[in-house]
Amino acid sequence: MRIIAGTARGRRLLSPQGGLVRPTPDRVREAVFSILGLRLPDAQVADFFAGTGALGLEALSRGAAHALLVDSAAASCELCRKNAERLGMTRQVTIVERPALAAIAHLTGRCRAFDIVFAAPPYRDELACSALLDALSGARLTANEARVVLQHHRSVELPDQVAGFERDDVRIYGITAVSIYVSAAALGRDGEPPPQC
Repeated sequence: MRIIAGTARGRRLLSPQGGLVRPTPDRVREAVFSILGLRLPDAQVADFFAGTGALGLEALSRGAAHALLVDSAAASCELCRKNAERLGMTRQVTIVERPALAAIAHLTGRCRAFDIVFAAPPYRDELACSALLDALSGARLTANEARVVLQHHRSVELPDQVAGFERDDVRIYGITAVSIYVSAAALGRDGEPPPQC
């Protein structure tokens, strides 16, 4: 695995041993970041089910300001930490070792709203995708017009509207589908934003 573009272009990432983590293939990452384009500079990014941290770290390489990497597995969080160190990005990264929904509950009121959220829950788990969107909306953790990028199996059919989000795009890459949702209303807080996570 490698960083595809930006300041860390071509730098190799540590990969997981065994099959417990399903890294996002390079071609899927490249397509996703091509779609996101100019939304990346200075963005606040969250990467749930982070695995290696590749999506969040790629976003930082392309100009994002900060990346929150969330995973329930200690081994994955350690892999994220090592990859951030390899790229010299530790000051721009916060790692949270919690299940996704528990992390969202924990972060409510403690973080700035995210501009871009990545999530790659276990394949074929439609409920995990919908529950994540519902939790993000309820916690008010996404900025106005934020993008939520869900990676899922192509056989999983997600609704066009979920909990204040509307699906803007869906792309298919082999067995992998990527659904991109946009927050339908201004969900950010009034006044001074909380600090970065």
